[in-house]
Amino acid sequence: MAHLNDNHLVRLQRILDATTEGFWEWNIETNATYYSPAWYDMLGLEPADSTTSVELWRARIHPDDRNRVLEVQQRSILKDEPWEQEYRMQHASGHYLWVMSRGRVLYRSADGKPLLAGGLHIDITTQKQLHRLNEDLQTQERLIQGILKISLSSVTLYDFMARRLSFTSGHIMKSIGYEEQEFLGLSADFYRGVIHPDDQFKMAQHVEQLVESKPGQMLECRIRLRSKQGLYHHLLLRDSVFSRDPDGKPQEVLCSAVDITRYLELKDKLEENLRFLRELSFRNSHEMRAPVASMLGLVDIMRHEVHSPASMNELIAYLKETITKMDSVIRELTVVLNDKISRH
Repeated sequence: MAHLNDNHLVRLQRILDATTEGFWEWNIETNATYYSPAWYDMLGLEPADSTTSVELWRARIHPDDRNRVLEVQQRSILKDEPWEQEYRMQHASGHYLWVMSRGRVLYRSADGKPLLAGGLHIDITTQKQLHRLNEDLQTQERLIQGILKISLSSVTLYDFMARRLSFTSGHIMKSIGYEEQEFLGLSADFYRGVIHPDDQFKMAQHVEQLVESKPGQMLECRIRLRSKQGLYHHLLLRDSVFSRDPDGKPQEVLCSAVDITRYLELKDKLEENLRFLRELSFRNSHEMRAPVASMLGLVDIMRHEVHSPASMNELIAYLKETITKMDSVIRELTVVLNDKISRH
């Protein structure tokens, strides 16, 4: 049966003390375990003067990892396979660090019984944190890309110094018919080549306001931009300075642009319909209600007063005239409504 001897430990300890990894050696029969100084230092512990129990290691494994770690180790020992796994171990200060644990059986008896195992622990906390940070950044990037993809607005980053786009999510670019390289070229000098002539001064004022804007301030501007088909689209811009040079002058501007052309068309149509309804309301109040009031008055007179045949004929003539006028108003309103419906 193999046992730990002094010469073996002295030679091993000299090698292990010169490394930064935490080496260990475990006598499986007695549970006596040697941990290198680096192993203790990794966990913020004071090195033991001699070998100690394997329970020192087991007790510091995170409770949520312990069963898995011990099962993997036991299975690997039985199969005579090396093991490698990542798990958390508690530092002396109370927090947990991540370790990469590698080990294998070093000696067995003649009948194959495991006697001595050894391996190392490597502190991978920093790598884990960087990996987690990278995953978080990737998640945030996917989220941002998803938002940009479903958003009706186009988000762009404008290089204020070069006076051209450096990034665009492409929504506005596609809605007005330009390819990416075309749109990037048209962005030169604040889109001067495709902005409606009547909006050039407005855009120049907007640029001046951006130069004078305070950190975090958002400015709005509405302009018309010519599409590739030659039509003008109404855009609502919301801009904010993203970065500045040491003198405080804008270097990059973050812009959100929304094509509001369709909105303005619907708004105009809604206003037209409201005007039409107001006109109908006026005509109903003044042209239809008046004949109705007249008819009610004539009927009331005919019911409650005694008239001669001549006066009765006169009342009937007034009533007929009122009904004829009301019929004319109804016919006229019907024509107007039918015309309105046919145009929509």
